Formats: sequence, structure tokens, C-alpha cells
Amino acid sequence: DSVSTTRPVCIIASNAFSDRANIRSVFLEDNIRRIEYAAFRSCSSLTEVRLSPNLEYIENEAFAYCRNLEELHLPASLKEINGNPFRGIKPGCKITIDNKNKNFAIYGSGLYTKNMKKLIALMDYDVEELVIPEGVEEIGDSAVTNSNIKKLILPSTLKVVGDNAFSNSYNLQSVDFQSANCILKNSAFNSCNSLWEIKNYENVTSLGGWALAYTGLTSFTLYPALTNLETSSFVGCGQLKSVLSEGKNVHFALYKGTLFTADYRELKCIFPETTTEIALHANTETVNWGTLADAISWRKVTFSVDPENQTFAS
Repeated sequence: DSVSTTRPVCIIASNAFSDRANIRSVFLEDNIRRIEYAAFRSCSSLTEVRLSPNLEYIENEAFAYCRNLEELHLPASLKEINGNPFRGIKPGCKITIDNKNKNFAIYGSGLYTKNMKKLIALMDYDVEELVIPEGVEEIGDSAVTNSNIKKLILPSTLKVVGDNAFSNSYNLQSVDFQSANCILKNSAFNSCNSLWEIKNYENVTSLGGWALAYTGLTSFTLYPALTNLETSSFVGCGQLKSVLSEGKNVHFALYKGTLFTADYRELKCIFPETTTEIALHANTETVNWGTLADAISWRKVTFSVDPENQTFAS
């Protein structure tokens, strides 16, 4: 029912005790320096954890989905947290930090780096409106995944939205970027299927793979600041009926519901709700893997060079 360690153990390995429903308490001796990936993930009966006072590193999902964990105290020695070790833990679990810790801080419902530049993890998964404070530059990988938030306001200082940062937040409806000059990494908002509104995103420069996939977006504008967009960025956006290009975007060309690179050599993605055919430019050389993933309801796909493209290149 309990886990305790004695010398010479100094690392709890990846998945070492994951999915152990019989573990109720964990006591880590002074020699433990690292807890690796998913070490105690889904220990459904775990209620009590005492970390080593010399612990330096906690890896992603180390205590994820420990639904009965009551509290967790992070020691002064802790130097690095990778990803979100606490995703899906019990709502209301009390996480505290030793006041001598120089690397991390708790502010509101979030765990941040001490300088408040990075949000590492959301502590209260039942909060419905999340306002991330000005000065924060990065939302860490998986920081707010599987949350119950409905409204999200990001700071204008934001630079990076990490991998899976808000993924599977099924109740999320609205995101305000406040004109932040930032990038969305892979699956940043993947499967936020209630997300129908994003505002003030004109300075977003990059959309990673699946960044907005399986969301409820009905429209999207390609602003001039956008320089990178992956083929899978909008996969599964079945309600996306309006894709517009505003200003002069020198990186992409939108034509008849199909998105190309500016030189038309690469077909980036299609928007099946806006078109039922694909017309290629005479310069098109590449159709990427996954480009037609959303054309599942089409009975026929015809690749042809549109005669109107005689002047399209200009």
C-alpha cells in the first residue's frame, strides 16, 4: 500500500509505479534526485506523497491522473520541471512550494517559473475563465490540457504556446490573443471542439501540426504575420466555412478553398467545407501527406490545372 525508498536509489524511472491502484502513499528518501516520466501516473488510490528534500527534477506526467492525491509539497531543492507532471490530478489538490525555492512560484491557479515568464501547469482544472498575467512569455507543454476552462485571455507578452498546451479542453469556447506575437506549437489547441472564437490573433506567426485541429472554428483569417502553417493545422475543423486572406501575405496563396505556398509549388491544405474540388496551379509539385484527410465525404477527387491559372501566378 505504500512506496518508500532507501539508498542507493537516486532516480525513480519512467513508468516505475504507473497504474498501481494499490499504492496509497509514497515516501521518497533524501537520496532521490529525479522522478522520470509517468513514474506514478494513474495511481488511482494515491493520497499522500512526501518528496525528497533533495529532489531536483520532475518529468512530464510524473503524477498525472492521480485522482485522489490530496496535497503535494515541492521542496526548495527543485530546479527543473519538464512538461506538466500534474495533469489531470484531483481537483482541489493542494500543491505548495517551499518558500526557499528559487525556481518556481504559484500565482492564482497556476504554477509558474519564479520570474513569471512561463506557465508550467494549471493547478485548478475546474476554473472556467483563465486570465494569464502580463509578462508571461510561454505556456508550457501540456500546461492546461484536459482543463474545464471556457474562456481564455492570453497576455500580449506571449511568445510560445507549447505542445498540447490546451489540448482536449473540451469546454473552451473563446480565446483572446491580445495581439501577442507568438507561435502555436504542435496540438496547442487540438480537440478543443467547442472552440468557435479566436480574437486578436493577427500577430500569430506560426501554426504547428494539429495546432487548431478538431476545433469548432467557423472562420479563420490568414494575416500577413503568418509565416508557417502545417498541413495538419486545421484537420477535423468540419465547421470551418470561411477562410480569408487579409492584407498581403507573401507566404501563402488562397484559391478556391485550397491553400498553397506563395509560389504554388506546394499544396498545404484544403478546407472541405468551402470547396468540393481541388484545382492545382501549373507550378504545383507537391501534395503533402494528410492534405486530403478531411475530404473523407468526397466521392471524387480530381486534380486538374485550372485554366484560370494562366495569370494566377502573378
